[in-house]
Amino acid sequence: MNRLLGIATVSACAVVMMGVPSTSAAAQKKIRKPGISVTGCVQKGADAGTYMLSSGGKSYELIGAPAGVKLADHVGHKVTVTGTSVKPKKAAKIEAKTGTKDEPGNHLKVRSLKMVAASCS
Repeated sequence: MNRLLGIATVSACAVVMMGVPSTSAAAQKKIRKPGISVTGCVQKGADAGTYMLSSGGKSYELIGAPAGVKLADHVGHKVTVTGTSVKPKKAAKIEAKTGTKDEPGNHLKVRSLKMVAASCS
């Protein structure tokens, strides 16, 4: 009787473990890197269609903004941008897709934007 109970317990545990989803390599790639948030002033970049965020003496080139984020509408505004820091090589690939030129310096791939003030002062 004890042996039968033991086999039933092991079988039940095996069935439960089969139902636990495993994290595949593809699923792990979709996990987002932790983002950073930077508050500053949006300015036009040196090239058409490029935008910069100035914050505390640092400048970030804003790249890869989602379609719903209209950076042009926020030129001269104080905003908080949430995104991920991007290395120059990856930034060049993102910019190639949008037809803009790579500028040296910090790159911030935009996830979201929240307007803080209508002016930068």
